[in-house]
Amino acid sequence: ARVSVVACDVADREALAAVLAGVPRELPLTAVVHTAGVLDDGVVDALTVERAAGVLRPKVVAARNLHELTADMGLSAFVLFSSAAGTLGGPGQGSYAAGNAYLDALALQRRADGLPATSIAWGAWAGSGMAVDGELEEQMRRGGMAPMDPDLAISALQRALDLDEAFLLVADATWERLAGELGADRTTALLSELLETRRPTASLTPSDPAATESAATELRTSLEALPSAKRQRQLRKLVRQHVAAVLAHTAPDAIGNDRSFTELGFDSLTAVQLRNRLGAITGLELPTTLAFDYPNLIALAEHLEAGMFPQGGGAERNGSEEDRIREALASVPLARFREAGLMDTLLELAQISESGSESAPQEVLSSAVDTMDVDDLVQRALGGADL
Repeated sequence: ARVSVVACDVADREALAAVLAGVPRELPLTAVVHTAGVLDDGVVDALTVERAAGVLRPKVVAARNLHELTADMGLSAFVLFSSAAGTLGGPGQGSYAAGNAYLDALALQRRADGLPATSIAWGAWAGSGMAVDGELEEQMRRGGMAPMDPDLAISALQRALDLDEAFLLVADATWERLAGELGADRTTALLSELLETRRPTASLTPSDPAATESAATELRTSLEALPSAKRQRQLRKLVRQHVAAVLAHTAPDAIGNDRSFTELGFDSLTAVQLRNRLGAITGLELPTTLAFDYPNLIALAEHLEAGMFPQGGGAERNGSEEDRIREALASVPLARFREAGLMDTLLELAQISESGSESAPQEVLSSAVDTMDVDDLVQRALGGADL
């Protein structure tokens, strides 16, 4: 084979025409494979014309130029690299989903016109794929869409061409988990059909609204009789768990109460995922900008409490000054207790030891503390673990 690499903005029709005109007559063009794509994820209220245009240009405009300029060349294949985002949707990927849906429609239109076309809606590729790095790869696996082995993906591409398919989706997916991640309000015909086939007696809705409502009621009931300070502690724990899950954080307890979500690595996409999770478990209608409007565990827990218990209330408790002390201490990361030389005192007060022994070595005690939520440790140290 002889290969020529030519720089060209395929969305520039004249520039593309010039490249096509330069193809040698003795080696005519027989196939087109369009793989271009740009990611600029963001929630709808952050979307602008300029941002949308930047995503759509290499997808829509470039593909249309290729289609129109090669329509009379007698091609044997016209392959479009689409995305599962155009078929299933994806939080924060409105522009990208629209651009890829256009590619799928273009393939169908070409087929209707008697021209070859295959549009493949890909899941994520491992290795050098557009959207994959170490942390994101783990997050995607947890969400039900694992990055694909490139060799298997290429084999799937060849099979699609051999079978002369117009459109297909190729992804390494755990469909039930993916459906749950997308949420009940994101039901698609594809997911409904897949889940119905796998579980004939199951509801076609990926996430059962009745189960979601039951979980929210259970949470509300468990918090209702608690004093406000402990409600917020429980809500901070809840939020911390979901923050860790969204970010694939391996040490949830290391997420400090006052640590900024932005500092932890939240962007518009992960902010939507956190909103979806917390909305499902609390039953609240929450904004997509939740993680930015309430930028840490303390602020977000207070907001959730206010939403779940708008009339306030809760069990009365004396000693507001003591409550403030407890809250202040519980917001301090364990590392700071160590740095200040207070860990021995805190451990002694909490009476944490291995196998009930009060003489366990410091390294064993520290190891035990590392597996405990800092709020619990402070409450035990101050004699309020049962409050």
